[in-house]
Amino acid sequence: MKKAIFSFLIVCMLMVSISGLAENAVAIPKEYQAVLLGQEAFVDAFDQSPMLLDDWLTRLEDVPLYYSQFSVLDLNVDGIPEVVLSVGVGEDTDYGFLILCLREGTVYGYEAVYRAMQDLKSDGSFSFSSGAADNGFGTAILDGNEFSINELAYCQSEENGGISYFVGGEAVAEDAFRLAVEQQAQKENAHWYEYSILSVN
Repeated sequence: MKKAIFSFLIVCMLMVSISGLAENAVAIPKEYQAVLLGQEAFVDAFDQSPMLLDDWLTRLEDVPLYYSQFSVLDLNVDGIPEVVLSVGVGEDTDYGFLILCLREGTVYGYEAVYRAMQDLKSDGSFSFSSGAADNGFGTAILDGNEFSINELAYCQSEENGGISYFVGGEAVAEDAFRLAVEQQAQKENAHWYEYSILSVN
């Protein structure tokens, strides 16, 4: 009963705000539309099981997850757009992300924790961090069972207490790394739309 009520509330939320896309003229491939509207299942990349969006949220029964907004952009630079759904829990809208990726006619879903995909840009690149001295930016790799990152520039802490810096796969001085990070920060931010039926149609 609770699950049915939850699903009904999600549909109602979707119906409230889909006018945003009409104003901003963003095209969503029909395969994604069917998944976003709950009409078709996607394949969970981790265990290859079919799953509806509502079911993906409720797999953690004691945690009130919800979709707050979404963006449409090319995360893995293959010329085909992905849909990034921002996932919240309670009052925290930064729980993580569900990425929908269309591959050979099938929509796959990849989970990404919040710190793995921050400050999303319109070109599909994003920042990631696992610590003060372990961070960088890159693009997504979405061809396996889990979300992973093509690291374009990053720094990492060493056992001796030092920090190494890399840009384009090559070791660089800290100044060169900081310059690359500054240029990344200046890129146009991704456009986010409220998650709703009106935005999907």
